[in-house]
Amino acid sequence: MNHLFYREKETWWQWLIWGVLGALVTYYIATTTQSEEYIFGSLFGVITLLTWRMHFTKRFSFIRAFKISFFVFSFSSMPLILTKPIKQIIFGDVDLAFGLLFSAVAGIILSLVSSFIAKSPKQYY
Repeated sequence: MNHLFYREKETWWQWLIWGVLGALVTYYIATTTQSEEYIFGSLFGVITLLTWRMHFTKRFSFIRAFKISFFVFSFSSMPLILTKPIKQIIFGDVDLAFGLLFSAVAGIILSLVSSFIAKSPKQYY
C-alpha cells in the first residue's frame, strides 16, 4: 500500500539520462581498458549507484524498481552489443543472438537483485 493517497507519475526522461550516462561510462571504460572485468564492473557500478539512490529515497515498489533498473541496464549495455570491437572482446566469436540473450538474462538477474534492495519497506497503517 505504498502512497495510498498519492499517485506518482513516472519521469522516464530521468531514467533515460541515467541509461545514457551509463552507456557513456561503459563505452569509455571499454575503449580505454579493453578488459572484461572493468567493462562489467562499470556497468555494475552504474546499476549500484541507481540502486543506492532508489533505496535512499524509499519510494519505489518492487515492480517499479525492477522496470527502472532493467531500463537503465538495457541502455547502459548497448555499447557492449552494438560496437564491433567491444563485442569481439566480450563475446568472442559468438553470434549476436546469443550475446543479446546473455545480456538479457544478466540484466534480469541484476535488476531483480537491485529491485529487491531498492524496494520501499512495508508500511502499516
